[in-house]
Amino acid sequence: MQARILTDLRPVFRADAQTPAAHVIVHNLKLSYRSGFNLEQRDFFIALDHKGLDTLTVVLERAKSKDAALEKLSEKLDIPVLKVRE
Repeated sequence: MQARILTDLRPVFRADAQTPAAHVIVHNLKLSYRSGFNLEQRDFFIALDHKGLDTLTVVLERAKSKDAALEKLSEKLDIPVLKVRE
């Protein structure tokens, strides 16, 4: 899997379409993965604002904490953890 965030500044126009009334910052999370019998690469996009980035950061940090805790437990129990190589 690959991931990348593409960030854009998007204008929001008034009804007259002459000048922007404001701008919106949009972060597009692109996830690339392999799927199907021939492992064809597919892309999936998710649009995020700053709150979405904060939420994603919290969720990822929690997952990393759980990963570290399970690594320690597996080591303590002398059970190997299999890892996927790129």
